Amino acid sequence: MRSPGLLVKAVTTLDVLSRGRAALGVGAGWDGAEHNAYGIPFPRSASGFDQLDEALQVSRALFTQHPATVTGAHYAIAGAYNSPRPVHGSIPILVAGGGERRTLTWRPLRRRVQRDRRPHHGAAQARRLRAHCERAGRDPAEITKTVFAFDTSDLGKLTADAAPSRLRGRMA
Repeated sequence: MRSPGLLVKAVTTLDVLSRGRAALGVGAGWDGAEHNAYGIPFPRSASGFDQLDEALQVSRALFTQHPATVTGAHYAIAGAYNSPRPVHGSIPILVAGGGERRTLTWRPLRRRVQRDRRPHHGAAQARRLRAHCERAGRDPAEITKTVFAFDTSDLGKLTADAAPSRLRGRMA
């Protein structure tokens, strides 16, 4: 959704302020309503992965090169500096997604976040990821797996009145 160069600068600032505890989370886009709410075109599946691939190229270049130059169909940076530098030299990149055709088989995948409202699906996804790795001759241990499970059924009911009293004055 965001310019990868600007996103890297923001995450690097957070990394410096947090003394090296930041991570960059990215995905190919899954929530059309969120894109529409912010006036951002919602990419088709293939286009979203092409954009994600280029965004990761830009991100890795900014984390490791000084200056960085990347030219792609969707994003380009030329002589860009990411300063200050990340505390530990680079920042972990987490790729979110649950799609089996592209996300699980994607070669650049190093860290994967399974986003699911049904936590029990995580085990099945892990088995499918292992099977994809076996077919590709890849060690599944090189991919850090994380499950991000959440229940959004009550979010629409959340109001300032429902918030703890210490937070009510801070909510709009």
